[in-house]
Amino acid sequence: MVEKIIDIMINRNVIDFREKEIYYYGLFVLLFNVIILISFIFVGYMCGKLYDAIMFLVFFMPPRLYIGGYHCKTPQKCFIVSNLVFLLSIFSVHIFENFFYLVIIPQIIMLIYKSKIGYIKIEYYQILLVCYLIYLILGTVYPMLGKYITLSLLLNDLLSLIE
Repeated sequence: MVEKIIDIMINRNVIDFREKEIYYYGLFVLLFNVIILISFIFVGYMCGKLYDAIMFLVFFMPPRLYIGGYHCKTPQKCFIVSNLVFLLSIFSVHIFENFFYLVIIPQIIMLIYKSKIGYIKIEYYQILLVCYLIYLILGTVYPMLGKYITLSLLLNDLLSLIE
């Protein structure tokens, strides 16, 4: 399907045929991520945990874009692992209700430390710091969000350690 879309774009002179591989990869990744997002919403709905599914996406995905870490070798494994992590998350989120400040404060400190020693790019540091400060404010003002934020930060840490 991706190949056909790219071929149509080349035939209509939307993209240069010499950049076919780049556009193929980009479109594949985009469509694959949309499929994963749809599966999360669908599974969350079917499990009666749509709100938890949405909170997982809101708090887990933004930092994940910049933290890096484990990536599966094939799209099939990625789909399976992503959905398993998601299922584990939506069914275990209640465990993390009382650990918000025990997680967010050390996260911010470690982020600052990582930037000082050059472990993280300055652009990523700035984005992540803003993200974490927003999480801190949201978790303070709306304590019921704390468990989702806590879980997302811990999961991102775990996945960033596995490379």
